[in-house]
Amino acid sequence: MTKATLLLATLSTLVYPSAAISTAQPGCPSSCGGLTIPYPFGIGTGCFRDGFEITCQMSKITTNKNYVPVPTLAGTTVQVLNLSLGVAEVMVQLPIGWQCYNQSGVEAYYTAEVDFNPKSVYRISNTHNLFVVIGCNSLAYIESQRDSNGLYSYDYYTGCVSFCNDSSSITEGACSGVGCCQVTIPSGLTDNSVIFDGYSHDRILSFSPCSYAFLVDKC
Repeated sequence: MTKATLLLATLSTLVYPSAAISTAQPGCPSSCGGLTIPYPFGIGTGCFRDGFEITCQMSKITTNKNYVPVPTLAGTTVQVLNLSLGVAEVMVQLPIGWQCYNQSGVEAYYTAEVDFNPKSVYRISNTHNLFVVIGCNSLAYIESQRDSNGLYSYDYYTGCVSFCNDSSSITEGACSGVGCCQVTIPSGLTDNSVIFDGYSHDRILSFSPCSYAFLVDKC
């Protein structure tokens, strides 16, 4: 999982009294898993503004096999890590897309698709986030906002290509096109899925059998 920042697209058009910035609606849960839930976010009927619902669900922590409350964007499995009304941002944990190969070609893959914006509340921040691809001979891109009328199936595409001559050509900690590449993203993304394309892995299976791609906060 990776941390990414979402912008609250409609929050700037709403005006709240100062007390509402850090408190829940009266009679509503004020936190989940240690995270404070301020209005317009809320848990339960009557506790949130349309589009700002948070679900507090029990989830197993694999390290100790205990169940703990985890805040998620309602209708998704996207975990909420932080809510900041002052700067109109939400930090969430997004899945990582991957594709693995064998001698016959693609063996398995996962597109890490997320759609958390049915109410037009959220945008993926282009100022905070990058799209990163890790792996050798790896071409990956994200697609966002399906468009049935345009030349392409989606309004937005962006990605990059990473190559390696051999395992020794990779520099640890570097992400400049050899074993890893990164690219800024356009503004306006409201959903995301990862697509892998292109290159044979026959000659690199011994040191790069899988490719990974994800949106991540620049920190």
